[in-house]
Amino acid sequence: MNAGKPQKLTLTVPAKTMLAGEYDILTSGGEAIALALNTYLRVIITLGPQANEQQITVLSDYWGEGRIITPASTDDDLLTILIKDFILPLRKVTAVEISSQYLPSYGFGSSSALILALQTAGICISNSSAQQNYGRDSLTDVDATKLLQQARSTQLRFQSQASGYDLTTQWHGGLLKLQAEPTGQLNTQALPVPQDLDEILHIYVGGKGASTPETMVTTCDWLTANDLHAMIRKHSRRLCACFIDICKQQDTTLSALIAAVAAWRQVFAFSPCFPTHIATQLAHLHGCDQTWTFKTSGAGGEDALLLIGQRQAVQVADQSLRANGWHAIPYQPDNKGLTVEWSSNLP
Repeated sequence: MNAGKPQKLTLTVPAKTMLAGEYDILTSGGEAIALALNTYLRVIITLGPQANEQQITVLSDYWGEGRIITPASTDDDLLTILIKDFILPLRKVTAVEISSQYLPSYGFGSSSALILALQTAGICISNSSAQQNYGRDSLTDVDATKLLQQARSTQLRFQSQASGYDLTTQWHGGLLKLQAEPTGQLNTQALPVPQDLDEILHIYVGGKGASTPETMVTTCDWLTANDLHAMIRKHSRRLCACFIDICKQQDTTLSALIAAVAAWRQVFAFSPCFPTHIATQLAHLHGCDQTWTFKTSGAGGEDALLLIGQRQAVQVADQSLRANGWHAIPYQPDNKGLTVEWSSNLP
């Protein structure tokens, strides 16, 4: 980092969506399948000799006006805490600008992206020198594992449980199989992405969204009260296996995946957070659970909905969702994960 010369540090974090394994991944031995998407949250940090250790200007398209965050700021929202804990102590930052191509209501991991970006920024800035900037490539595998553990610890300050699958997916990119270890760490395995994935997996947004902490607590309490954890593990494992076989072009057919989703949904349909109104409409449409199917993603509620089936088969569901204010998100898998780029403010 060149002393005396203003610089910018840009961190770009992909969105994520969970395809299978929600709630199973929260317990030891649990498995999940998650996908990084080519829609991004971006954080641009300006550094320079005029940095004021007492305040940082924060701009974001999440709100209309800039905010000044200081050590005395009393707001307890995620952004304020991240700035106070990881950026202000550096005494090198003048401004932070946040932009996102996806809304928090999509359930694409905006909070986890923000945590990952700002904690990574803190590491990169604190380890940079006048001779060399510190970037993602500077982190060893051990460093990355420690960073993800610390990011998960930050998540747990805001929600009762967190597997860290979102952080891990957004860090690595791609299509991942994740498995929870007794230590709380996640084993990851990169899966091959089918070339026609966007022809059979369709992602819809437009619902009112769902607060992850609240939805997670309510759903976990419901699973425990009804002794459903073992059943959810059974259906989640079946669903994960079907996705993996399709990715590896093995024997599983699309009809087997549709049947696995339908069985999973028959359990979660009774969850107090399940989007019953829209689900009831979809379930009565022609071909549902035969030539196409649907499921919630992530914590559940009215975050993103996944339609699974050939594009022609899901047209009837597409029309119903659009009539209710939902729309499909064009996507491709992101294969890079979080990226870090240094640049100069000067021409």
